[in-house]
Amino acid sequence: MIALTLLVLAAGCEKDTDCKGDRICEAGSCVSPGARPPAPDADAGVVVPPAAGGRAPLRAGDGEVVPKPVAPPGPPPAPPEPVSRVVGLLGVTAGLLTSGDFLSGAVGATGSVGVRFRSGVGLVGVGLIDYAPLAQSNVQLYGAGPGVRFGNRNQLTLATLPTLAVATVKVARTTVTGAAFAFTFLAQGSVVLIDILALFAQATLGVDTGGGVTFALSGGVGLSF
Repeated sequence: MIALTLLVLAAGCEKDTDCKGDRICEAGSCVSPGARPPAPDADAGVVVPPAAGGRAPLRAGDGEVVPKPVAPPGPPPAPPEPVSRVVGLLGVTAGLLTSGDFLSGAVGATGSVGVRFRSGVGLVGVGLIDYAPLAQSNVQLYGAGPGVRFGNRNQLTLATLPTLAVATVKVARTTVTGAAFAFTFLAQGSVVLIDILALFAQATLGVDTGGGVTFALSGGVGLSF
């Protein structure tokens, strides 16, 4: 019996009766009942912290860890639009001009430059030159004034321009030149075709101090920025 006891002590235990007192046999060793480790929950799986590569693991049974691929980060967000920026349009025009009892073709130039705000509305300075040649006379208009611009690349501009109207008339062998002050109301719309190349159309209505009315309708091509 003594030899059998020594053999059991050397080999550990095989069943609870091999242990003294109220101890029980657990994994070949005698342990107190309160020291039994909790049984692992096979359904809970094994959770490990994320690996250094940014791959988040999933819970899996039987100690298996299944990594979950993480989508690569998307492109950085675009920078916010500035509060304001410089805008403008420079171009040449061709169209028709009428004043009083005459109608003539007219050529000219127009330009605007100013600031457009984030809301899409801008304040610009507008200038125009119109030249209408006739057989015995010609009319020249020079105007500049403030305007309001709506839109970004494609835009609509409304402006009121103090204008100097100059008329030159040939009478026999004499040339008579007269000038009058006028206000010109301008409406201009443009569409950008390629990069900064734009097509535009504009209408102007001028009223001078003598009660004369001048109307012009023209189209043009120019550079928009």
